[in-house]
Amino acid sequence: MPVSYKAVRMARDLLALLKYTALNLYFRSYIGSFTFASIKQKISSSDGPPAPPELARWVGRLVTVSARYVPHSTCLSRAMAAQFVLKRKGYGSTVCIGVANGDGPDAMLAHAWLISGDSVVVGNENNELEKFKLLTQMKGRGR
Repeated sequence: MPVSYKAVRMARDLLALLKYTALNLYFRSYIGSFTFASIKQKISSSDGPPAPPELARWVGRLVTVSARYVPHSTCLSRAMAAQFVLKRKGYGSTVCIGVANGDGPDAMLAHAWLISGDSVVVGNENNELEKFKLLTQMKGRGR
């Protein structure tokens, strides 16, 4: 019995989802275990041409969906996981960190997202970027 294209695609997507869940878990653990200086060094290592928009959307979607299965997943761990995948595929990306006013007089919110070229790969799933003011961009230094 021949295997259908749909079955092959489903198997490929399931395998990718498992890999991305493992990456999310790794980077979530990394963030909880190391200092910001170490995290910044790990982030600052992805340079190259921007990812094609279709690939950026696919990576972003898989990272976001797989993060649902990782306890206490953060926007930074998702951005790091997506950057790792794009770097492995030879594409450059930039982790951006921004801040916004929170609820309350002294409250502040921080958020991380990943861009590649003009595409937001992860971090704008609910169109929340418009309320954040860019604080820093962590651009790569090469492979």
